[in-house]
Amino acid sequence: MAEEAGLNPDTIQRLHTDYLRSVAQEALADGVVTEEEQADLQAVAEILGLGGDAISAALDWARDQAPSGSGAGFALEPGDRAVFTGEMSKPRSQWVSEIVAAGLSSGGVTKSTKVVVSADPDSISGKAKKARDYDIPVIGEETFTRFFAAYWNDG
Repeated sequence: MAEEAGLNPDTIQRLHTDYLRSVAQEALADGVVTEEEQADLQAVAEILGLGGDAISAALDWARDQAPSGSGAGFALEPGDRAVFTGEMSKPRSQWVSEIVAAGLSSGGVTKSTKVVVSADPDSISGKAKKARDYDIPVIGEETFTRFFAAYWNDG
């Protein structure tokens, strides 16, 4: 189908690699790759026709993309900016109220944004695209919930 759309093999390979990287980034978002996440990575790599080394390379890439100073994984800090996009299980306004009350901020995507929380981490929305252009992680609501809970419990 990609060839019918006029994509050349190099572009297809890059898109497949980018997709696997995004799955690896989501798997590593909490600093741990579970057995289930490893199985998901394996399934994605197989479906996309990527070799066995592709998973290790994607995980290495995802580790390199983690914010500096994050230790074992990504962590929220007071004043960090979180941006929300898409329809999530909790209304956006509720998320914004909760994080602002906890000392975080929200709004549009800027270079100082710490994370974009998307109903679909693979979204191609304007906010997600801008975040990727700035190398800002785009994560799912479930992952953000874990980060926010850790932040709240540490604060």
